[in-house]
Amino acid sequence: MRMGFVKKLAVVVVGSMIALAGGASADDWHGSGWTATADPEVAAKTVQRMHDQLKSAYEAGDVAGVKGNVTELDGVLDALVTRTDEWATRAETRDNSVKANDLNTELAGKLAGMPDGTAKGLPGLDLLSGVTALLTSLLQTLLDLVSSLLGGLPIPVPLPPLPIPPLPVAPVAP
Repeated sequence: MRMGFVKKLAVVVVGSMIALAGGASADDWHGSGWTATADPEVAAKTVQRMHDQLKSAYEAGDVAGVKGNVTELDGVLDALVTRTDEWATRAETRDNSVKANDLNTELAGKLAGMPDGTAKGLPGLDLLSGVTALLTSLLQTLLDLVSSLLGGLPIPVPLPPLPIPPLPVAPVAP
């Protein structure tokens, strides 16, 4: 009886691990191991996801969470800076990658001396208040990087049909 339960539990655990691993590699550059087949859309999704995670940790005042995201982001940005693909070497993409990498490195240095914690005091006086400007600049640069990875093209929005004005009525002679 107990052995049957253990087998079922093992199947559920292994199945969950496979599902999680497969899900991460399907749309995330980090999960796919930075393969040669990575493309700018996948890189943009990864940078966007990391931006969102970093912003959430910052807004929660979670120093350990910010440190973890900055560490993970370091690997992603290092890989983007060294990529030689045509899409990765476009001037705007390269500039944003280098700038984000530099900001991330500077932020990591400042975070190294901070204690982990989530103490939120008065507005503007939490543990992360000393790096707010740097972190805000990094978050904006990450959004710029996402935009440049996607080519900077606006998202197409369907336009409503334009009304056609009625034809003018010709005057009738009496």
